[in-house]
Amino acid sequence: MEWLLILGVLALYYIVMTIVRYRSLVEEKKFLLETGKHHNEWNESMGFEEQQLRFNMQGNLLNIPANAAAMLIYKILHRRNKVTK
Repeated sequence: MEWLLILGVLALYYIVMTIVRYRSLVEEKKFLLETGKHHNEWNESMGFEEQQLRFNMQGNLLNIPANAAAMLIYKILHRRNKVTK
């Protein structure tokens, strides 16, 4: 019975984190297209606190499935909106 509760909490966590990460990806890509900056230039312009928050969200081992799902959803939904240089 405890395993079902743990799996339910993890599933809810992954769903919420997938939504948060997807929205973050959309905003990041929109900002990069509007400003014309590269990802490294954008990271350098951030403050230390914001860099650490993004690093923890992207690099946490518990968030890997949510990050992968968000990236997959982003690529599927935005495959027609690609801008070629």
